[in-house]
Amino acid sequence: MKRNILLVEDNEKSRKMLVALLNAIDDDLVIFEADHVDIAYKYAMQYTISLFILDVILDTSVRDDASGIDFAEHIRELDRYRSTPIIFITALEDPKLYAYSELHCYQYIEKPYDSEKLMSKIKEALGIEKANGKTRHIIFRKSGLIFPLRIDEIVYIVFRKPMIEVCSTDGTHKFAYQPLKTILLKLDKSYFIQCNRSTIVNINYIQNIDLTSGFLQMKHVGASLPLGGGYKKNLMSELIHD
Repeated sequence: MKRNILLVEDNEKSRKMLVALLNAIDDDLVIFEADHVDIAYKYAMQYTISLFILDVILDTSVRDDASGIDFAEHIRELDRYRSTPIIFITALEDPKLYAYSELHCYQYIEKPYDSEKLMSKIKEALGIEKANGKTRHIIFRKSGLIFPLRIDEIVYIVFRKPMIEVCSTDGTHKFAYQPLKTILLKLDKSYFIQCNRSTIVNINYIQNIDLTSGFLQMKHVGASLPLGGGYKKNLMSELIHD
């Protein structure tokens, strides 16, 4: 089912980052972008919006601007949008109480925001359930940009300071180093497991295991990964259990 999202954010870089997050959530989302309220009103009147994502400050040339809240006030006056979820994303803290009590704001996210938390709140607002109760994407950042990768498409991750290498079915990506334990917490532990000190593999992509030479052959990417002796027993028990 197609659902329309209206994203109102004057900063182009921030807006594009948010669009990338929204595109990673669901293929059926239609995203309308606006950098000021005039365009936003046109979209709101022409289409039926399922979720508003609003920045509070939309005109930095105006002192104490709060155009986003003004827009929300007008939207709430329309019968069709009296209960439509609104998520505010802003660096301001002052409007928080008003946004909740008067505008019935669904969520108020302060900048700089946590991408995964924001994705979770957007899914809640839209009524999108997470697949099997697990997050469908893991978020990485590179050069100020957001890269959401589907967890079920990740084949393996190699940790080599100062970078980590994420190999997925759509190619290999390199990001700034994060501890292995930190990444594991964000992944589905039912499918990801260490095969050596510096590598996590998705067991769904293991093609075969050479126990004699100690290597894993991975599907789709044609990679052979070393199987550490201390990890062999745990890996085999997971595969047999699976």
